[in-house]
Amino acid sequence: MFDADCGDQPFDIQTQACKNLWASVLRSAIADLFRGTHDKEMHRHDIVVNYWRAYLWVTEGQGRVSFNSVCEMAGIDAELTRKSIEDQGLLQRGHNVPLRYDS
Repeated sequence: MFDADCGDQPFDIQTQACKNLWASVLRSAIADLFRGTHDKEMHRHDIVVNYWRAYLWVTEGQGRVSFNSVCEMAGIDAELTRKSIEDQGLLQRGHNVPLRYDS
């Protein structure tokens, strides 16, 4: 799902490597969201912190590099990606979401 696509542009290994690097940033954030909503130890400090950092990054753009910018650099549609994350239930607030941790 998050393999960067070069589209109809000529293949450039450095460009593709950079796109894949940014796509891995997205995969990491999605993994943090998944662990925060599905892990049996979801109330562990590191899981809670990583969940809320990823949540705020995806929903509010908090972070050094915005979610939209990372998607753009990965060659991935940001709104479609955000909707897919939301459709998978990874941005819900409720009993499966760890308590908010403010650091």
